[in-house]
Order: sequence, then C-alpha cells, then structure tokens
Amino acid sequence: MSSHINTSSNGKQDRYLLDQIIRFSRQLHEAGINVNLTNLIDLCSCIKHIDISKPDDFYAANCATLISSHHDLALFDKLYNAFWHGEQLSEKTKKEPTNKDSDDLNSLEKDQQQEIKQQEIKQQEQASESEKPENTQASHQTAYSPNEYLM
Repeated sequence: MSSHINTSSNGKQDRYLLDQIIRFSRQLHEAGINVNLTNLIDLCSCIKHIDISKPDDFYAANCATLISSHHDLALFDKLYNAFWHGEQLSEKTKKEPTNKDSDDLNSLEKDQQQEIKQQEIKQQEQASESEKPENTQASHQTAYSPNEYLM
C-alpha cells in the first residue's frame, strides 16, 4: 500500500501544474532567490506525496524545497501569495534585493579588503628584502676560532 496521495487525475493537470511550478521558480529566480533544477526536482518529488488541495501542505512543500536561506523567506512569501493566490505585487517587491544579497556584497567587500591588505604586506616584505645587503653569505657563515681553523 502506497502513501502516495495526489489530487491530480490526469496528465493534462499534471503538465499544467508542472508548467506553473516552473513559472513560479523563474519568478523567484528573477527576484533574486537562488532556485536551481535540483530544487525543482525535489519539489516535484514532494508533490507526489502530498495532497495538493491542502494549501498549507502545498506551501510547505514549495518553501522547504525552493528556499535555502531564511533571508529569502519574506520575499518568498510575497511572491508565493502573488503567484498562487493572485495577490498584487508592487514593482519594488518584484525586484526587491534580499538580505542575502547585501550579506554577499559585504562578504565580497571584506574579501577584497583582505586581498588588498595581503598584497600590501607582500609588497612591504619585498621592499624590506631588497633593502638588505646582497652579500649576506658572510654573515651566515659559522665562525671558527683560530685553533679550529688550523685543524
């Protein structure tokens, strides 16, 4: 006995649902939420095991498989309600940057600053090495006493 529960009864309904899921994922991607093919495959697998006529189950399946960062949740909720429930979106919401984007930018800026510091340190080390006398070989030789030298 299978736990497979699904309300769609024929191939046309399945195809329509798949088309809608793909359209929704594209909207998420265009709004800045990272959605990839693996997320879509996971969602399609989940849908096989839920009753899609239950809005909470359908929402949970979408959220669990299409969102990978809690920073994206508020934007996801707005886009989900607009797409699946027909709520209107403002232009700002459609292109709203996520907190993840600003976190990524901050991280990128920090990485760039670290690289600049490392390059400055390397340049300082090279400059200090070039200031050293070239004939450092004599200073590294072991000193012998006159008795040891004669032996």
